[in-house]
Amino acid sequence: MVISFIIPAYNASSTIVRTLDSIFSLSLKTEEFEVIVVDDCSRDNTLAILQDYATKQPNLRVLHQEQNHRQGAARNRGLREAKGQYVMFVDADDRVEKAVPIALKQAVSLNVDILACNYDFAIIENAIGHRKLPIAWEGKVLSGKHFMEDVYDVIFNTCPINYLWRRIFLIKTNIPFVEDRRMEDIDWIEKNMFNSKRVSYLNKCIYTVIGQPYSTTRTTNVGTIADWIHFSHRRLSFAEQHREELPSFYQKVLDDTPRFVYNNTRIRLLSNYSPREVNMIYKLIGNDALQTLRHYRWNMPTKMFINFPLAERILLAIVYPIAQISRIVIRKIRSL
Repeated sequence: MVISFIIPAYNASSTIVRTLDSIFSLSLKTEEFEVIVVDDCSRDNTLAILQDYATKQPNLRVLHQEQNHRQGAARNRGLREAKGQYVMFVDADDRVEKAVPIALKQAVSLNVDILACNYDFAIIENAIGHRKLPIAWEGKVLSGKHFMEDVYDVIFNTCPINYLWRRIFLIKTNIPFVEDRRMEDIDWIEKNMFNSKRVSYLNKCIYTVIGQPYSTTRTTNVGTIADWIHFSHRRLSFAEQHREELPSFYQKVLDDTPRFVYNNTRIRLLSNYSPREVNMIYKLIGNDALQTLRHYRWNMPTKMFINFPLAERILLAIVYPIAQISRIVIRKIRSL
């Protein structure tokens, strides 16, 4: 077994067959790969579709979670069940590309823990961009720390989908995906990269992200806001912990991560939520995360949100009814 494809699936009935077809059409022998799909308590007929597909593909394993603990938990379980020399994490609404066998041969040949590759990004099948690293690094084997300092792009490398991961390496590092939260994967990548002795890059596209307008990371709600801010706390904490070893990476994180916090602490955004919902955002973020974030420089709205929670709640309690009335008036005017 050379590779295991691990796919978390939640209410993926409209896309999962396309994703599976893209894997089973690869030029891999049946005995060389397995596909593990973890159904995360889907409320649609995803599980039935998977069970039907499995009757035609003996190397498809369908697992079912008894409770939904989000994508991180599903990936953790898939990794525990996997048998391949390498694993590839796949989302249930995306597409794996034909170059995966080439990447797999490269990973085995170079004997790497992690092989980074290119990926395309599309919105509803209309390709809008290619994500890749500088070709000068192709084929070089570096330590994870070296890779993070000189090659790693904190914007490019935000999902585990464009990598091949040596399974034994992941088991030994024993760094699980964060469960019960969105944005569980970015700091997971960085922590595993830090611990790797052998990382390389292949200038081939192995994956296409097919952006869904209502995906969990794009839909703004109480949970998403809290999880983006909590992720920023985890990432900054990790970078701070290793700033002496990784000064360049630390600076990249320091430059990039605040935008996630800024975007989720705007008064205009938070005025969509009732005082009760704002309280829930603070509760989901947690005091430890807020305490960590207080050490960094922020713009005024973010500083208000992080440093003065009570004052922020009072302000939003005043702003919320005004904002609601304003939205109703604007809708009526637009309907005339």
